[in-house]
Amino acid sequence: MSSSGLAHEAFFYTNLDGFLAGTMPFLRTGMDNGEPLLAAVPAPGIDALQNALGSDAGAVTYVDMTLVGRNPTTIIPTVLQAFADEHPGQRISMIGESTWPTRSPAGYLGAVQHEALINLAFADQDAAILCAYGTSGLQATIREDVGRTHPYVFDNGTRSPSVQYADPTTVAASCLLPLPAPPTTAESMTFGVDGLPTLPFHHALGALGPIAAAFLVSAAEAGVAGPADLVRRMGLWR
Repeated sequence: MSSSGLAHEAFFYTNLDGFLAGTMPFLRTGMDNGEPLLAAVPAPGIDALQNALGSDAGAVTYVDMTLVGRNPTTIIPTVLQAFADEHPGQRISMIGESTWPTRSPAGYLGAVQHEALINLAFADQDAAILCAYGTSGLQATIREDVGRTHPYVFDNGTRSPSVQYADPTTVAASCLLPLPAPPTTAESMTFGVDGLPTLPFHHALGALGPIAAAFLVSAAEAGVAGPADLVRRMGLWR
């Protein structure tokens, strides 16, 4: 990976041994360089990393991505950018795994959008971001989607520029699909502002994520705001 600026790369694995083969050299390099380290992956990956690192396990911050990343649109502001903000002026190294077999189709599409937006949000930041993709049980389009959202991809241990890499704004916009029509059995309700309930915090955050993503893409396409700045502002809403 590049030693300065943004390095956003991905690798594929078929089992936990493959997961460790892809992540351990990355973490060891970060440790040698004295960089803050984050592993935002599902729980089995956390357990595997901690066991493999042994006495060095405490050098890494861990978060279970299946919990903090259930809504993909909140991962950048509440996980990745939040970690970066805790270490101003330092190069950071982060491992992320935003997809897993039980993600819904809509959640998977949100994760693709999230990966595209990383390239905008961290474009002017000093960060190494390595994304892990287990190939078992994931969507058939996984390799194409990974190629479209990561400038470099490791496959069978070989690091290569992605020939499929596409403009992040275009990819993110392609994920903003119309909502499906409501079922014929759905009930309708008319209400005014005065009758709206106060939303619990986590419900409000879940609603803001898609809005922020749409705003980001629209503003970037219109050229009225810097995309990296807009994504970081999403963190103010967490």
